[in-house]
Amino acid sequence: MTAADVYAIGVTVRDAGSLTGTSSPSGLLLVEVANEKPTVGAVKFNGVVVTAGGTVTVSEGTPLELEGLFTDAGLLDKHTVRLDWGDGTKSTTVLSVGARTFGGNAAFSHSYPNNSTSGPYVLTAEFWDDDQPAEPTTVKWNVSVADVAPAAVVVNAVPATVGEMSLVAISGTFVDPGMEDAHQVRVIWGDGTPDSILNLDPGVLSFGGSTLTHAYADNKSDGSAYTVQVIVSDLADATSQGQGTASVTVQNVSPTMVGGLVVKRENGTSGTVNEGDLVVVTGAFADVSPADRHRVVISWGDGSTTEASVNAADRTFSARYRYRDNFAAAAIRATVTDGRIVSGAFVADGGSVTSAAVTQRVDNVAPAAQIAPRLGSTPTNTLLTADVIEPGLDDVPLLTYLWEVNTGVGGYTTLATTKNVTFNSTLLGTPLIRLTVSDDDGGLDQYEVVGVFGTDSAETISVTSTGFSRTGAGAGGIGLVPGEGLWSTQILVLGFGGADLLDASALTSGYTAILDGGQQQDYLLGGAGADLFYPNDGNDTVDGGEGSDSYFLKPNSVLTVIDTSGDNVLDFSLAEFGNSSGISFDLTKIRSSGAPSPTLDAQTVSTAGGVSHVVAAYGTFSAVTGSAYSDSLTAASGSVVDGGGGKDRLYVGTGTTNATVSGGADDDILYTTVTGITNLTFSGDDGFDILRNTGSISGLNFGGGADDDILENVGSILGTLNFGGDDGVDVLTNTGMIGTLVFGGGADDDIFVNNGTVETRLSFGGDDDILLRGAGTVETLVFGGDAGADIFANLGTITSLTFAGGADDDVFVNVGTSTSLNFGGSADVLLSNSGFVGTIGTLVFSGDDGADILRNFGSLGTLNFRGGADDDLLRNYAGATVTSLVFGGDDGADTLWNQGGLTALTFRGGADDDVLLNSAGATLGTLTFGGDDGSDLLQNFGTVST
Repeated sequence: MTAADVYAIGVTVRDAGSLTGTSSPSGLLLVEVANEKPTVGAVKFNGVVVTAGGTVTVSEGTPLELEGLFTDAGLLDKHTVRLDWGDGTKSTTVLSVGARTFGGNAAFSHSYPNNSTSGPYVLTAEFWDDDQPAEPTTVKWNVSVADVAPAAVVVNAVPATVGEMSLVAISGTFVDPGMEDAHQVRVIWGDGTPDSILNLDPGVLSFGGSTLTHAYADNKSDGSAYTVQVIVSDLADATSQGQGTASVTVQNVSPTMVGGLVVKRENGTSGTVNEGDLVVVTGAFADVSPADRHRVVISWGDGSTTEASVNAADRTFSARYRYRDNFAAAAIRATVTDGRIVSGAFVADGGSVTSAAVTQRVDNVAPAAQIAPRLGSTPTNTLLTADVIEPGLDDVPLLTYLWEVNTGVGGYTTLATTKNVTFNSTLLGTPLIRLTVSDDDGGLDQYEVVGVFGTDSAETISVTSTGFSRTGAGAGGIGLVPGEGLWSTQILVLGFGGADLLDASALTSGYTAILDGGQQQDYLLGGAGADLFYPNDGNDTVDGGEGSDSYFLKPNSVLTVIDTSGDNVLDFSLAEFGNSSGISFDLTKIRSSGAPSPTLDAQTVSTAGGVSHVVAAYGTFSAVTGSAYSDSLTAASGSVVDGGGGKDRLYVGTGTTNATVSGGADDDILYTTVTGITNLTFSGDDGFDILRNTGSISGLNFGGGADDDILENVGSILGTLNFGGDDGVDVLTNTGMIGTLVFGGGADDDIFVNNGTVETRLSFGGDDDILLRGAGTVETLVFGGDAGADIFANLGTITSLTFAGGADDDVFVNVGTSTSLNFGGSADVLLSNSGFVGTIGTLVFSGDDGADILRNFGSLGTLNFRGGADDDLLRNYAGATVTSLVFGGDDGADTLWNQGGLTALTFRGGADDDVLLNSAGATLGTLTFGGDDGSDLLQNFGTVST
């Protein structure tokens, strides 16, 4: 059949009454019958009638079932239905003869694997019969396919319980009917670390395993589990997502000791120490958790414990201790406990380790005894005391004293067995007085003097190397000779009351005079030896004569000290005003030329109690020792200033040269506010000591001493600054100008913060565990960190830097500008160019041994990276740029990880398995990849132009 057929029809005609009438002659009748194309009626989509041209809505992956009916007058026509679903899927179905419905089987059902990103799909249905197959009846509908979010996300954590820094692997499955959807898996680990992201190809509905692992740095403080959240989203639509969780319990891992304890004397030598010596213990520990904080307690083997100073960066510790008594074998141990800092306090996690014991022998030291006068003596009530130095502090309360006297008749007899002795000197003549001080360990010392005693009247007592004479009202003009008593090279002269003249000027250098004028205004004259003066009561005047003498000053009203010979010491350790106040004294105000003047030489050392206490010193005084309280002392040229006890404020005068200042015990500050200071040496000694320079110094040696010490330079230090912090975390802060700096740091973590200028050269020697930071300008820097984890952070400008690092893990952090940098590294060197403003023009990085790392957060012009041996890493962070990079990893599995921008890269991995990873969002301009030996890998998730 065709669309229009012609039929030949035969016609027979009969009359009405004839049953068998004769047919009329046959004739030809032609009839044309036209084909009628099928007409589509109601069509249902999943049971809902949608008219032609309408819109059908269905979700991706959900079957869209089509059924309907059509009409066709050609009862014998055979029909065909062809469907074009609009996504490239087509089907053709031939219906049976007489069928006027369609659908209800798989041929009329379709699942869209993905939603359309460019509008609805167009579903086209064509119906034709066998008469007109080329002219189908066509009907169209719009099909809107909705995206279906991933769902039923199942997350597995293996293992579910791990120790700190042990790997946990995350895996899982999900469902998504959109089989052409690509997915992104985001893992939120729950510990604040960056999320892990994994992209999945279409059709992949599982994730993880070895591709999603994580190491938790710390256990949770309350012992609870971390919640790992996994978000699976359509890669084309991040809002279309499903979620699942898993729990991971992280257990604390206890620290471990690294090596044994090292015990040394304060001077750095090992071996037997004496009681009272300062012992320094150092050690190291390891902890798999980089987040843990630690407390280290040292048990010294004598029942005492102290908390050590801990370097959190390299996990070393040090502690100092003075043994109070001797021990045959003191067992020293260190206990390291891990934990965290909560509200400024250490809270333990429960993990700890104790080191093996190190045995230390501590020897006894005998006391050193001296006889000294006491205030308030009279002839009939003479007061002496034992001035004893006993390093073993536990021995002090156990010391025994034996005072003996020898008048020349019958030998020595006992005066007393106490520290202080009281006797009637009028009954003894000119005796020998012997003091024996013993400790409980068999150590002893003896000190012997010849006693020359005056009266309560004004008199003159003159002593020589062969005897003495006494004249005056109280003496009656009587002269004593050696035959009436005994004699010694140590002569104690007590004037008692009255305005006395005690004259030891005739003594030669082998003799020591101990002179105490007593009450009222006395005049004391020293000899050629090292004499001791006690100008205590009254307005005394002292002339030290020759020799290097010591003056034990207890200022009351006016004390006059004249000594123009030798290196003499002013000692204010006896100063006591009853209110814990210290003294003020300025060595620069002491005159040594012209005539002594009570007006010109007077210095008010205290105004305690509303009374002026004055010391008038004239002559050559090379040293001053402060009181036990907070003093204010000023150094002069060539002098030695010791602050003594208390929190002292120390100064240096204008134009001072070759002065040495020691803070003494407690926390002291040296202020240098003037100009013209040359060759100054500062040693902080015990306590937290500070040197604060706002003036001008040419040549400075900073020793720091024990504990944490600070040098703050706001002014200028010309010439050379030698910074040797010694023990403790020592800090040099420069906001001014330093000519040449030699930074030695000393033990522990030392810090150099440069916000100013180092004009010529900075040599950084480091020693163990040195932290060097910079924020100013350095012309030439030579950095040789030496042993320990050394760090140099530049926040300023360096014209030329040579970084050698030394042993262990060394760090260079650049947040400023460096024109030319040569990095030598040595073993285990970490170089970081950190801070988005950091700029380096040309960097040559040769890591040498160890796992070497360069982290770039800033801008590098030209970089030549030669990692050296072991596994090396260069990581270019997001936002960072490198204009030209030549990567030559050398030995080891070397990795270049680019998350930022590289304009031109030449990759030569070297030996072993090397990796170039170009992350999503990263850009590479021109890449030349030459892996060299090993199985080398290029992974590109970003953009490579050429």
